[in-house]
Amino acid sequence: MFGKNLIEINSKEDYWDKRISYACFSYFLLSVANSTLKVICIDASSQAGRILSAIFGLLIVFSFLSCIKEVIKRAKSLLIKSYSVFFLLYVFSFLSSILRGEPTNLIINQTAFLTFAWWIPVGVFAYSVNKYEILYKTFHYGSYLLWVLLILMFVFHPLTIYGTTGYNMFFGFNFVIPTLFHLNEFFQKKNLGYFILIVIDLLLIIVYANRGALLPVFFFIVYKYFFDSKFTLSKVGLSILFCLSIVTFVFLGDLFLNSVALVLDDLGIQSRTLLMMLNGSVTDSTGRNDIWNECFNMIAEKPFWGWGMGGEYYRLAASAENVDVIDNSYHPHNSLIQHFVYFGVIGGLLVNLIFIYPFFKFKSISDKYRRNLVIIFAAVAIIPSFISASNMFIKPAVAIFLYLFYKEYRIKY
Repeated sequence: MFGKNLIEINSKEDYWDKRISYACFSYFLLSVANSTLKVICIDASSQAGRILSAIFGLLIVFSFLSCIKEVIKRAKSLLIKSYSVFFLLYVFSFLSSILRGEPTNLIINQTAFLTFAWWIPVGVFAYSVNKYEILYKTFHYGSYLLWVLLILMFVFHPLTIYGTTGYNMFFGFNFVIPTLFHLNEFFQKKNLGYFILIVIDLLLIIVYANRGALLPVFFFIVYKYFFDSKFTLSKVGLSILFCLSIVTFVFLGDLFLNSVALVLDDLGIQSRTLLMMLNGSVTDSTGRNDIWNECFNMIAEKPFWGWGMGGEYYRLAASAENVDVIDNSYHPHNSLIQHFVYFGVIGGLLVNLIFIYPFFKFKSISDKYRRNLVIIFAAVAIIPSFISASNMFIKPAVAIFLYLFYKEYRIKY
C-alpha cells in the first residue's frame, strides 16, 4: 500500500509493526470503499450489495489473519481477556432478552457480531504495535486514500427526489478521520498545503455531512490549540481575533449563509447543516429528547442490572410510531445514557468513567505518536457519542482510543 520511502523499516519488529498497522487501517479503508461503491453504483439492499459487503468483510478478515500470529505473540493475554469479558456480557444480554420474550437476532447480528469481528481485533491490533510512529504514519498516509474515496462518494452521489444532493452521515463520521490528520499535521508543520486541505475538508463537511461531524473538528482544534501546546502571545492575539469573528458572524452570519446557500442551490446541492443554521435549528435534538426520556424510564425500571448490551432495540421501537423494520437505529443516540441502560446505574457509571477519565490524562501519554492517535480517535468517535451518537462497542475507532490509552498503564506499571 505504502512504500518504504514513506514508512521506514529498520528491523523485523518494524516490519511486523508495519504489517499490523496496515491490517488495522484496512478495516477503515475497506469499509469506506464498500460504502462508496454502494453509493455510486450498487444498491446496498440488493443481492449484489450484500455480496459486495461479504467480499469486503472477507478482505478485512484476510488482512487480520496475515499477521494474527505476531499479534497473538505480543498480546495473547489481552486478546483472551477481551473476548472473555464481552462473551460474559453478551451471555447476560442474551438471557435478559430471552426472559423479556424478545428475539435475540438483533443482539447477535448488529451488536455482538460487530464487537467480536471488528471492535476487539482492531483495538488489540493497534495495542500490539510497538513503534507508534509506524501506526500513526500508516493512518496519516492512508487517510489520503480515505479522502479520495469519500470525495468520490460526494461527487457521484445520486440526486434526491428534489434534484439535489442530500447529506450522508457515513460520509461525515468517516471524513473527519482525514480531516483531523490534516489538522494535526498543520498544527505541527504550519504548512500552507494542509491549511488549504482543511478549508476544503470543512466546506465538504458543512455541505454534505451531518452537523455532528463538526463536533470532532471543533473539539480537536480547541484541545490542540489551548491545552496541548504552550501559552504564547500570538495565541492570545488569535484568540481575540477568533472571538471578534464570532461576534461578526452573529450579526452578519445570515447574510453570508444565505449567499452560500444560493450558490449551492444553483449547483444542485442542498446542505442540511447550512439550512439548519439558517432556520435556527442547528442545536435541535431532532426527536432525541423523546428517546432520552424513554431511556430514563428504562433505567428507572432496571436500575441495578440494566437491560444488557443491545437490550434497548425493541423497547425503543415499541415507543416509536409507524415502525416497519426494527434494527440497530433504535438506540439512545447518547452513549453516556446508553451505558446506564445497558449496565444499570452503578455499572453505567463505571463504564462511563472508563471513557471519560482519559480526557484528563492525554498529556500523560509518553509517546507523542500514540498521544496524537488517542486524541484524534477520541475526537472522531468519543465526542459525538457523548452528545448525539451511541453504540460505542461496535465502533473500532472507539477501540483504538481505549486500547491505546490504557496501554500507558501496562508500560508504566
